[in-house]
Amino acid sequence: MGKSETSTQRKRRLEKNKLKRQQKLANESDEEKRQRLSKRRKQDKNKILTQRQLKLDKAKERMQRLRASETKKEHDARIAKNRQHTYEVRATESVEQREIRLRSLREYDSRIRANETPYQREDRLSALREHSAQVRACETPDQREDRLSALREHSAQVRACETPDQREDRLSALREHSAQVRACETPDQREDRLSALREHSAQVRACETPDQREDRLSALPPVRACETPDQREDRLSALREHSAARACETPDQREDRLSALREYSAQVRACETPDQREDRLSALREHSAQVRACETPYQREVRLTALREHSSQVRTSEKAQIETFNKTINIFCDRVCEICTKRCYPNQVTNCNVNVSASSYLPAELTNKGTILLCHRCKNHLTSKKKTCGPAKAYWNNLDPGEVPDIIKQLTQPEQRLLSRIIPFVKIVKYDGLFGQYGFRGQAVLFAQDIFEVTETLPNILPRSTDGIGMVVITEHLENLNVSREYNISRSRVYEALRWLINNNPLYHDVIIDNSAQILQEDLLRVTQHNCDENAQNNQELLEPVSDMAETTNANNAYTMITDSMRILRASWNQDNKQVFNANYTGRQCFAMVLANITRAAILMPHLWTNNILNTNMLEGDALYAKIKQLSVDNPLVPSIDATGYLEIRHFRVIKESFMMFGRFFKIEFDEETDLVGCLRDSVNRSQDFGLTLKEALATMFTSHKAGVLIASSKSLGVMYYNNYSTTTL
Repeated sequence: MGKSETSTQRKRRLEKNKLKRQQKLANESDEEKRQRLSKRRKQDKNKILTQRQLKLDKAKERMQRLRASETKKEHDARIAKNRQHTYEVRATESVEQREIRLRSLREYDSRIRANETPYQREDRLSALREHSAQVRACETPDQREDRLSALREHSAQVRACETPDQREDRLSALREHSAQVRACETPDQREDRLSALREHSAQVRACETPDQREDRLSALPPVRACETPDQREDRLSALREHSAARACETPDQREDRLSALREYSAQVRACETPDQREDRLSALREHSAQVRACETPYQREVRLTALREHSSQVRTSEKAQIETFNKTINIFCDRVCEICTKRCYPNQVTNCNVNVSASSYLPAELTNKGTILLCHRCKNHLTSKKKTCGPAKAYWNNLDPGEVPDIIKQLTQPEQRLLSRIIPFVKIVKYDGLFGQYGFRGQAVLFAQDIFEVTETLPNILPRSTDGIGMVVITEHLENLNVSREYNISRSRVYEALRWLINNNPLYHDVIIDNSAQILQEDLLRVTQHNCDENAQNNQELLEPVSDMAETTNANNAYTMITDSMRILRASWNQDNKQVFNANYTGRQCFAMVLANITRAAILMPHLWTNNILNTNMLEGDALYAKIKQLSVDNPLVPSIDATGYLEIRHFRVIKESFMMFGRFFKIEFDEETDLVGCLRDSVNRSQDFGLTLKEALATMFTSHKAGVLIASSKSLGVMYYNNYSTTTL
């Protein structure tokens, strides 16, 4: 153990060391002084940093202990207080202070991230993702929009200032990151990503204006124009592989894919302008023409075979639908419920066994049958255990007023109103068509009245005069009404019916017959001419180009006028008449009959035809069908006629060079292939791109042909063009 020094010795030692240090400092050079001070400062700094780190470590431990023991309420209050403090500090800081703070944060983040391990980096990114997900889940739509707007502005500012090299580096990094992410994603994740992209693209494109859409399409680079042959081959190979994947899809997947394509095509075509639609159809026609010009005979035969099979399937399907429709409409309401005597359809009645003990209210004539035919309402009533009496509408309740006598049934509407004691005032409208129904129009206003007062004021002198029945039939042309049946008035019929009512109807027992009532049909019908001058002028304009035809038509009354510009000539029978035509193929000769009509038009203009000429045309067409059917058997030029029996344009090859009709020999030229396909509903052609409209198809056909055959719903119609007008013959 060392010897302990006294205070005096210690004092002397310290003074001695002080003197030595002073002498050393006095004798040191400037360089030595600088090194000494630098070393001293470094030691002081290390000491301060060590002390600060120790202080921070102690503060962190203390804060961790406090935060580990704090409640959720205290935690939320602390976080809120920190946010408020941070917000206040940042609100008052200057631009330079903010830049310094952000620079310090970036440097600190860079130092931390440079030293972190891959696991630490993954933990940090996971925590950031969770935090972002929590924040975004709680944000309102406005907050989300503000956040995205700020991100867009920041990205726009950064990208506006970046150099081409920086942009290329950024895009390369994005591509690498996307490639890494997509390489690791599962099929479900890939499908979710693509679905989200499709939805986003659909939303963006749905909101874009026509100018924005045009700018977007114009900005797309012409990739195919710049690609090399190898790149093109790679692209086509990828497309072929993708198409080959369709061979593995199920029928439901295929139907879903085709449905999505149809919906997309319908949406695109619904928004296209007439010029865009015309350009698209022109491109399709050119493409079809190029493909057909390059196809081999085998490919052409395969294509035509597929078209024939499709046509055959369509016709078979249409025939089945027509048969189903005819079968459906031929079901009549001829079944009668044996309790309420209601007429029902076969699917509205059932046979029911009678339970005598449970249905004691049934008459003996029904209980003796054992099984009766009932409507659903009566069956439910009969099988119910709660019902102890018969149905309210049972025939034994005497609710059936009986048959209306013929003397009342034959009365027309005006005659009924002449005999009605109460006349309702209603505006009745007859809808268009031969069998157009009647409907009501206008308002109905009800007033409360004493029923006894009304009964006492009923007219007791009948029939009424025609000027007092409150019925007026208004029409623009008297020919529009079937006056001889619906609106005529017979004086004898009115008085006979009135006498029957007085003798048989208690409500007419006090009626006095007025034998001097004025009954004139002129009081009932009122003809109003609407824009007669304008209609006459329009009609004259329609008839001016065919004045010669009009004169001939006036002289020949075989045609029936439908409108001012349309008329029709009807034959004495139709092609389904088995007494006139061959019963083996009635209803299938329409194609041959069309050719007969077109051939007749070549020697006699259709406006000169009569009923007998049209009958002869149909007979010649029937004979021509039989000849074509006979020549097509085992003929290598044409395929055999299918089971439906309908002809196709290719079957005319057997008579193309020569055929005899109307005592003359004819030769025909026709085009077997045509792109003139479409639907009779223009909306389908425009929305689903089914094909051309009827007007467009006719205009295209008449540019190179004088006549053609229009096929629709297993029916063929001939269309001709002459005297600058087209006519259609069946």
